Amino acid sequence: MRNLLQRLGTLSLLSLVVASGSCKREPPSEAPPPAVSPLAVSPPAVPPPATQPTNPPGNNPPGKGTIVVTNAPNASVFSTVDALTALPQLSKAALEQFFGVSMTHVPDAQPAQQYYEADLPSGVFSRVEVREANPSQAKFELVMLEARPNAGLNIDGLRAAGRIQPNTAPRVNPNVPPEGTATYTFRSGSQAVHYEFMAESEKLASVMIERRPAP
Repeated sequence: MRNLLQRLGTLSLLSLVVASGSCKREPPSEAPPPAVSPLAVSPPAVPPPATQPTNPPGNNPPGKGTIVVTNAPNASVFSTVDALTALPQLSKAALEQFFGVSMTHVPDAQPAQQYYEADLPSGVFSRVEVREANPSQAKFELVMLEARPNAGLNIDGLRAAGRIQPNTAPRVNPNVPPEGTATYTFRSGSQAVHYEFMAESEKLASVMIERRPAP
């Protein structure tokens, strides 16, 4: 009987050991994050650029600080005249270089007269003539620019640009065909700029730049 009780006790002890071993838990291992295929990642949606309305040429609104030239033909007159008046000399060589043309002696001028002319292929002026003093004459330089009849140049454009002041009186010559002329002169030191218009239609006929030594 005693042996039987010892065996039962031994079996009970073994049962407890096995039960306690089966209840022991291992700490859970951290599983790696699931692999994500690069094809499955879509980039953030980018909105398409806003479509800018297009304006026809010449109808673009000016930006801030932009100088708007409202009359291109008159602006060409001003830039040409301003550039010529800034030249150190109004000579045949200087005018040939400025306009990129070759000037020839004016046919109806005297051989001793240094008068030269050239047709201009483009621009608001159709012809240029330069006159220089020969050794027997008093010093002078004169440039004459003939305006193209269809260039759209008139007195209103020069007045709007401030080139002709309201109180400037013209010199009128009724004997120039077909309608006479009205010339506005502006002097600065030894240089004078003459704007000649047709008296009735007020279209620009020519511009003359004249230099003579002060008396």
